[in-house]
Amino acid sequence: MGESYSRNDSHDASSAVSSENVPTDASVPGQVLPDMFSINVRVLSGEAVRIGDLTAKTSLALLITKVAQAFGREPHSVRLCLGSRTFSQEDSDSKGQTLASVGIEIGTEVTVLFRKLLLMHDLGVSRYNSEYQCTVNSIEEVAHNQLQIRFHVVGCSLGKLQDPLSSKLYEFVPSSSPGGAALNKSQFRLLTHHYDTCDINSSIEGALTYEVNDLQRKKQLYFQYGVSGYRDLCLNLEGEDAAG
Repeated sequence: MGESYSRNDSHDASSAVSSENVPTDASVPGQVLPDMFSINVRVLSGEAVRIGDLTAKTSLALLITKVAQAFGREPHSVRLCLGSRTFSQEDSDSKGQTLASVGIEIGTEVTVLFRKLLLMHDLGVSRYNSEYQCTVNSIEEVAHNQLQIRFHVVGCSLGKLQDPLSSKLYEFVPSSSPGGAALNKSQFRLLTHHYDTCDINSSIEGALTYEVNDLQRKKQLYFQYGVSGYRDLCLNLEGEDAAG
């Protein structure tokens, strides 16, 4: 626990509350705003920042976003520690927690940890033949459970390039069918894309962003460019090139 801080708007319980001395929400005439407070958020090295404009009903997700902004980090890299409990963006989003529900109040001090985010370069080539091939320049964890693949595909005059939006990112998972294949492909959903250059006759460069459930726990994924014919490229997510 850290030092105690005074609330911005405090009133004697014995005093009458009137519209003249209590801030109100302009959108709801006469509604009293909840008391605001600040907390200390400290990193392991001892540096601390004060995060303000909080109330008991502030969402834990918003606090995590404020902490990330204060330290110049991404929200999905933040871990808040309160005693033996740890809170992350994905936990707060799924549970809809408020500061009051997790015990964060005026005078509370929390510790912040920053998780290493996935970033790898020069992953290899998804190849059709010697003329048509797609190089994966990098993969990056750009948001919670979102993996962006930066690619560059080239071809020649033999035919147009296949559509990048037909590219597949997947993993192998144990089969649930008795007597069937031991492993099945589980494909991830393409969320967004953008192109830096796009000449379907010779060269396309850009990025594909996929939704990957439980991304932090993945060790190996596979990428195949286009509709068909290109070889699967194994993406080892535990390589030495991973960086925070």
